This record gives sequence, C-alpha cells and structure tokens, in this order.
Amino acid sequence: MAAVLTGISGIGKGILWIVGGLIHLWTIYIVYTIHGVFMGIVAFFFPVVSQVYVMYISTVISETFLTTYNVIILGYVGTGIIMNIVFGLALSKADSY
Repeated sequence: MAAVLTGISGIGKGILWIVGGLIHLWTIYIVYTIHGVFMGIVAFFFPVVSQVYVMYISTVISETFLTTYNVIILGYVGTGIIMNIVFGLALSKADSY
C-alpha cells in the first residue's frame, strides 16, 4: 500500500512541478511585456517574488482580486498544500501498519 501511495504522490508532485514551471514562464512573459528584458530576467531568478508582484499588479489594474492569474496561483498553491497534507498523512499511516 505504501508503494502505491508513494507512486501516486510522486506522479502528482511531478505534475505539480510541471504546472509550476508553466506558471513561472507565464509570469516571466507578463513581467517582460510590462517592464522589459531586464525585469524579465530578474523575474526568472526570483519566481515567488515575481509571482506575488504580478498578482499585485493584476489586482491593481483590474481593481479586483479575482483575476485569472490570481485564481490560478491560489489554486496551484492550494493544490500543493492539500497534496502534501493528504499524501503525508496517508503515507504516515501506511508506514505504521
């Protein structure tokens, strides 16, 4: 049972990693189109800071928090937290049997 949960957890984390990379590329593109090449390079090296910045900018520009970008980021973070909690608890219980 633990081996199956470990495999599912690994696949889920791999998918989450790929989605995170795509979100980061999208973030770099947004920063590049707004601020140019230099800030695009800075965004490349500071992913979390740049994503928080783009969330702030998209909220200010649209005057609402529920923009597509913000919802995707919050969904990504929420999915990561839920996956870690669920698989962490499941694996800890599977190891205790």
